[in-house]
Amino acid sequence: MASIGRVALSGINTILESTQTLANLHFDFSIVKVEAPQEFHDLGQRLTATRRETAEDGKLHVTARRLGAIFDSIVPQTPQLIKSYGLRASEIANKSVELSPKALGIFAKQAGIDGASIWAGATSGSGAIQVHLLACMLARMWNGSEAISIWVELLKFRRTEIQAEFDRTGSIDTRTLVAVKQQIDRSDLAEWDASARAWLRVADQCKSLQQKQLLLIIGNLDRKVNSKPGVYESVIKAWIVGLEAMESLLQGCPMVMHNGDIPLALLSWHIYPDLNLLDPATKLVHQKDPLVPASGILTIGLNWHGKTHDKGLQWSLPLAHLRYYGEPVVRTSEVTTQGSRLSLDEFSMAVLGCVLGGWGIGDEEIENVVRWVAKLSKIALLSCNVRGRAAESFIRSQGFERRLFKQLLTLGLNYHSFIGASSLPFFGLCDTNRALSIARTTEQQIGTLRSHAESVGLGWDHSIIRYTSDETKRQEYATAVPFGGDNRRRTNSGNATPGVGHKRWVCLTVEDSEPEDFGSLKQSELAPQKHFSALFADHKERYNNMGEETLDSDAEHIQSITRVGQGTRIIWGITELNWHDPESWWDHWFGPMRHYEYWLGDTESTGIYIRMDQAKPDGQALLPFSELGILFRDDNFDTDGVLNALDKAFQSFGASYSTSLQAFASLYSLYRKLTQSSIDVRILSRPLAHTQWVLSLFGPDSVVNSPPHLSEEEISEEEKDESGDRSDTGPHESSFMDALECMEIPQLRRKPSHKPFGPGELISKVLNFLRARNMTTEQSFSCVLLCENSFDIALTRLGNVIALSSDNSLFVDASLTTDPADQPRGTKIRHVMGNIGKQGTALLVPPIEPNMMTLGIERWPLINFSAWVGQAMDCFADSSLHIWFTGFTQEVDIGYIGAQDKELYIVESVVSLYAKAEWIADLDILKTIQSPSSIYRHIQTSPVKERQIVYYKKKAPRVLTNRALVPCEDGHKGGYEYGEMPLVAVENWTELLTKTQKNCIFLANSNWQARLAAMMICIAQGRMVCLLSDNVCWNCVNLAKKLPSFPKNPIVYIY
Repeated sequence: MASIGRVALSGINTILESTQTLANLHFDFSIVKVEAPQEFHDLGQRLTATRRETAEDGKLHVTARRLGAIFDSIVPQTPQLIKSYGLRASEIANKSVELSPKALGIFAKQAGIDGASIWAGATSGSGAIQVHLLACMLARMWNGSEAISIWVELLKFRRTEIQAEFDRTGSIDTRTLVAVKQQIDRSDLAEWDASARAWLRVADQCKSLQQKQLLLIIGNLDRKVNSKPGVYESVIKAWIVGLEAMESLLQGCPMVMHNGDIPLALLSWHIYPDLNLLDPATKLVHQKDPLVPASGILTIGLNWHGKTHDKGLQWSLPLAHLRYYGEPVVRTSEVTTQGSRLSLDEFSMAVLGCVLGGWGIGDEEIENVVRWVAKLSKIALLSCNVRGRAAESFIRSQGFERRLFKQLLTLGLNYHSFIGASSLPFFGLCDTNRALSIARTTEQQIGTLRSHAESVGLGWDHSIIRYTSDETKRQEYATAVPFGGDNRRRTNSGNATPGVGHKRWVCLTVEDSEPEDFGSLKQSELAPQKHFSALFADHKERYNNMGEETLDSDAEHIQSITRVGQGTRIIWGITELNWHDPESWWDHWFGPMRHYEYWLGDTESTGIYIRMDQAKPDGQALLPFSELGILFRDDNFDTDGVLNALDKAFQSFGASYSTSLQAFASLYSLYRKLTQSSIDVRILSRPLAHTQWVLSLFGPDSVVNSPPHLSEEEISEEEKDESGDRSDTGPHESSFMDALECMEIPQLRRKPSHKPFGPGELISKVLNFLRARNMTTEQSFSCVLLCENSFDIALTRLGNVIALSSDNSLFVDASLTTDPADQPRGTKIRHVMGNIGKQGTALLVPPIEPNMMTLGIERWPLINFSAWVGQAMDCFADSSLHIWFTGFTQEVDIGYIGAQDKELYIVESVVSLYAKAEWIADLDILKTIQSPSSIYRHIQTSPVKERQIVYYKKKAPRVLTNRALVPCEDGHKGGYEYGEMPLVAVENWTELLTKTQKNCIFLANSNWQARLAAMMICIAQGRMVCLLSDNVCWNCVNLAKKLPSFPKNPIVYIY
C-alpha cells in the first residue's frame, strides 16, 4: 500500500512539475486559435477586419480561451445548441448588415455589427461559446457594472473551487490549471461584457417581433430566476439549467419550466421554441422557429403563488465587487413586458400613456380616449401629432400588436410624471365653455349644458338655458334639467327620450318682442315669408318629436334684460310690471318673479343661468369624457371652434406641461432620423421637464428658434402630390405648410370652395405651442445620452464631443460625416451601427493641439502650384481618414461614488489623415468648430455646364451625365477663365501644407473626406477657406470675391 501511495504521489508530482515547467516557460495556451464551426462562418465574414482580428488574435480571444478553460469542466456538452446558435447568429449577422446603412468614412473600422465575442468563442474551442452564452444572460439582466462585478465574483469562486478539487483529488486538467494561474483583468471582463451587450442590441432589433412576443408572455410571469442566495451558485445554476434545457428542446424533447432560468435563456440566445401556456387556459403559441423541432415544446404555467406581486422575471444578487469599499450591495434586476429598450414608435405609445395618465384616465376608458385623440389629431391638425400617430397605430392594431400597445400604454399610465399633469384633461377641451365652442349646432350646445347641469345636481327650477334659435335667429329658453325633478339623462345621440320632462319656451310675436340684447337684428335675418304662428307649430312638432313640451315664452313671462356693466339676467314670472320699462324689472324681487344670473356658456349664443337666490355650484365646470366624446361623434363639430378652443387651452397650460410636450416633439424629431437606435425605458422614471437637456432647450438662456425645415428630398412623393406647388401661397399659408412639413403632419388636399381650418394664423399659433425645437449639436448629444442610457448630463460637459459610443451604436457629429460644403440639415448628429469596443458609454473628444506633418526640404519636387486650367479633378483618391484613441480617459460624474467601473467617460480621440500609408496630419476639429468666420460656403442652385471629373494618376475619368446646360440664376453662361480669376492648383498634401500668398484651388471633386480634411488643415494654419459645390458658376464666385465683406487674404477654394 505504501508503494501505491508513493506511485500516486509521484504521478501528482509529475503533473505539478509539468505544470510548473509550462508556467516557467510562460506558456500561454490562450493564444491558440481553433477552426470555428461551419455554422459560425457567415458571422465571421460579416465582421469588420478590426473586430475579426480582435476576436481571433487580440485580447477578446485571450479572454474567451481563458474563461472557456476555467469553466469547461462544469459546463454540459451541448452540440446541438452550439450548432443552432451558430446558425442563428449568422442569420442575424446577414440580415443586420443588409439593413444597416453604409459605414461612415472616419468610423469605417468601428462601424458594423459587434459579434466579436461570438467569433472569439467560436475560435477558442471547448467551453468558450457556452461562456459567451452566459455573458448574454448576464447582459440581459444586469447593467454593465453589475455584470462585470458578477464576472469577478464568478472567477474568484471558481478558482477557489478548482483549488479545493485539486486538494481533494490530487489531480487537475493542465489546461484548467494554467488558465487559473493566468490573470483576467477587470478591463478584459468589461470588454467581454460590452461585446455581448452590443450583440444583444443587434439581435434584439433583428428579431424584434419574436422578442416582443416572448416579452409579452414573460411579462405575465411572476418568477425568480432561481432562489439561490449566493452569486456563484445562482448564476451557475441558471446557466447550466438554461444550457441543458435548450439542448433538450433543440433535440426535440419537450420541457416544463419550473423557474425563470429557461425564459432568461430564451430571451438571451434568440431561439424560440413553441410554448404551451397553461394559465388561465391551455394555449399553444407557435413561434415557428425552423431551428427547433416541432416536438420541442416548452410548457409554462403563468400563475405563481409566491408572495411577490410584481410581474415579470426577477433576479436578486448580493454584489460584493460593485464598489471599492463596503458590504455587498443587494441589487434586483427584472425583465418586464416592455423590455429594457423601446423603439421610437413604442416609446411614443408609452408617452401617449403618460398623457392619458396625466388626465387621470381609468383602464375602462383608455381605448375610447385613444380613439378620440386620433380623431382630434386629424381634424385639428394638432401639433402633438406624434401622439396622434401613436393613437392611430393603436386603433389599427390587433392581436399580438394590440396586447403590446396596451402594455406600453399601461407603462405610460404608471409613469405619467414623465410628462406631468395638465391643468385640465383632454387638452383643456373638457372645459364646458370651450366645449360649447366646439359644438356645431345650438342643440349640441344645449345638450352639453344640460348634461353638466344634471351632473352638478341643479334643480329644475334653479336653472334655465337661453339660446339663439338656428332657424329664427331669435332667443329662446329651455330647461337645464328635466321639469318636475325627473333627472334621467339624455340618450347617447344627444336627444331626450319622450317623457323626460324637458321644456322649451319660444316667442310667438314680433311687435311685443323682448328687448334685444343679442345685437340688432334686421327683419331679413328673421325667418322670412313665414308667419310666426306657423313657425311655432313647426317648432312644437320638432321639439315634441324630441320629447320636449313647447310653450309660449310670453305667456310664461320669461324675458331677458341687460344692464350696462352688470350683465344679463333672465326674469321669469313678470305679472304686474310695465312691459315697456324693463329697467324697472332689475331690482324687483316681489311676487312670483325669479331672477336668473349667468353661470356658464356664452351670453351671446347659448348659456345657462342660475337663480340668484341659489348658490352656484363649486369648482370648475368640466365635462366628463363621455359627454365630450359626443361632440366629436359623426363629425358634428366646428373645426374653427376646435382650433379656437385649443388655442385658449394651450395658453392655459402650465409651463412644465407645455415644456414636456414640446420637448417630446423635439426628441421625436431627432430620433426619427437616428434609424436603428432605441430608447432606454428608464427615461420614463423622471420628469422630462426637469432634465438638463430640457432646461438647456427651454431655460431662460435658451433661444426660441423656428421649427426645422425639411428639404424637398425629405418630403415623400405622396406629400408632394398632395401639397402641389406651394409657390403661390400667401404668407400665412406658406408658414403653415412649412410647419406641417416639419411636424410630419400629412397635408390635406385643398377643396376649391371650402376652407375647413380657419385662418392660417390661428392654425400656426396652435401648431407653435407644441412644435419641435431646433437643437445644437451639444443639445442633441445631451438628448441622446438621456435616451440611450438615462444619463442626465449638463450641456457644459458636451461642448467638445464629436461622437458618442454606446453598446452597438455610434452617434456622430453630422459635420464629420458629409461634405463640408453641405451644411447638415435637420438633425445635427448621425447614427450608425457600431462601437469603439469599450465598456459603458464613451464620449469621444479630440485633443487640443493635434500634430501635423513637418515638411522637409526633401519634399521640394512635390511643390508645383501650377496654374489651374478649369478641370474638376480628384487628386486625393488615395487619401483616407481614420480615428484612433490615445488611451487617455476621464470619468464623467453621474452622481454615484465608489463604483469600480466607469459608466460614462471621456475618451481622447484623434482623427488622422493618411495618403496611402503615409501619415499627413491629425485634424484640428475643435479649431474648425470654433472658427466659423474663416469658412465661406458658395452654394450654387443651378447646374452650369457639362464637364468631366479627371482623376489623378491615370485613373479612368468619370463623366457626370444629366448636366443641364442652363445658366446660373444671374444669367451667367461663361466658365472659368484664369485671366479673370487666377488660381493655382493644389494637387497633393505637400502643396496644401505649404503656405503661399496665391489663391489656391484644392482639387478633390466628389471626395468628401479629402475636402473635409483640407478644410480643417487650412483652418489650423489660419487660412481662409471657400467651399465650392459641384454646380458652381465661376462668374458668381469671382463677383463674390469682390464684395466688401469677402476677405482680402489669400483664399483656398476647395473644389
